[in-house]
Amino acid sequence: MAQTPAAEPAKPQFEQRLVHCFRCGAELAVPLVAASTMCKKCASHVDLADYRVTQTVSKNFRTHGRLVVEEKGRTRAFQQNQAKFYEYENAVFLKQVSTGNWKTNPCDYADGLATLRMTLACEQAVDRGVAVTLRD
Repeated sequence: MAQTPAAEPAKPQFEQRLVHCFRCGAELAVPLVAASTMCKKCASHVDLADYRVTQTVSKNFRTHGRLVVEEKGRTRAFQQNQAKFYEYENAVFLKQVSTGNWKTNPCDYADGLATLRMTLACEQAVDRGVAVTLRD
């Protein structure tokens, strides 16, 4: 009696999201559960982890995850080439507008609105020199 090889079990499918490599800008599809990945184009590390800062830390954060800085938290080391970052953001936005493909947009309308509220609150806190509390 001939034996047939057992079928290989199907690989689990994970829900994906699209991110871009910080170094070369390549578009990467990564599982939502992933904490990091490697760029398939330039082999650089891409951080996907979420961070919560509850005290003073000296760290450069460069992640596609969420960065939450609590009221008593602060970061002492943050460097970014603003010109390159804005060039990249503008290029991605213009590509989305020209193609009509908004799948690479990392957030929905509600997230965008929450980000705007946070940005305006930070600006207000800096201008006034006091902590600002955001309420729902």
